[in-house]
Amino acid sequence: MDKLVDWEKRRFARIMELEGLGLEEITKLKNSKIAVVGLTGVGVSTLLSLITSGVSSIKVVDHRSIDEFTLPQGSLFSKGDIGKLKTIAIKEKLINMRLVERVNIKNVELRDSNIQEILDDSEIVIYASYSKETLLLIGDYCQKKGKILVWTTGCNFHSYLLCATGDNALALIGRAISDIDAIYKSDYYYPSYVSSISGGAAAAVAINALLGKASSFLRKCDVNTFGTEQL
Repeated sequence: MDKLVDWEKRRFARIMELEGLGLEEITKLKNSKIAVVGLTGVGVSTLLSLITSGVSSIKVVDHRSIDEFTLPQGSLFSKGDIGKLKTIAIKEKLINMRLVERVNIKNVELRDSNIQEILDDSEIVIYASYSKETLLLIGDYCQKKGKILVWTTGCNFHSYLLCATGDNALALIGRAISDIDAIYKSDYYYPSYVSSISGGAAAAVAINALLGKASSFLRKCDVNTFGTEQL
C-alpha cells in the first residue's frame, strides 16, 4: 500500500483532524480505485469531491465532447475547451491544478462488449448520468461482479441517489427507472447547484463505502427544500 508523501500529508492535514478521516483512512482512500462514468455536471462535481477528499486514483469514462450548451454542466470547463473530449479536458485541468496524479481516461461509450475490460479493476462504480440502458448495463455488471454501485443524477429540481452493495442492484434500479424514466429528458439542463448537491452526496456515499460504511438505498431529494423521499 502506498503511503502518503509529505505534500499529501500537508494537503490533508486539516481533514485528518476529523474523527473517522485520519491518516489510516486517507491512506486507504489514496490506494482505492473508483470509476466515474459520465462527465455531466453531476459527474464533474462527483469527481472533484472525491479528489479533494483524498481519492487519488480515478478512472473516468465518457465519449462526448464539450459544446457551448454543456459548458454550464462542468464547473472546470471553459470556452477554450469547446470541441475537446470531456475526458481529455478534465484530465488536463486536474493535472494542471495538481489535484491528482493518476487519472485514467477512457474515451468510449460503455457497452456490453467493453464494460468488463473498462471496469474490472475498479472497486466502486459511480454512474453520474441517466440512460435506462446504461444504468441497467452497469447495474447488471456490478451485481454479477459483487461491486458497489453508486448512481446519481439531477432531474428538474431533484437529486437522485442510489447505492447498491450486494445482489439488490437491479431491484433498486427498477424502482429508480419507474420514478424517473417518464420525466427525464436527455437534453435537459438542471441548475448547477443540483449538480453540486448530487455530486457531493455521491462522493460521500462512495468514500464511506471505501471505508467499510456502505448500505443499500434509493433516495430522491428536493434540492430547494431538502426534503428526502425513500423510493
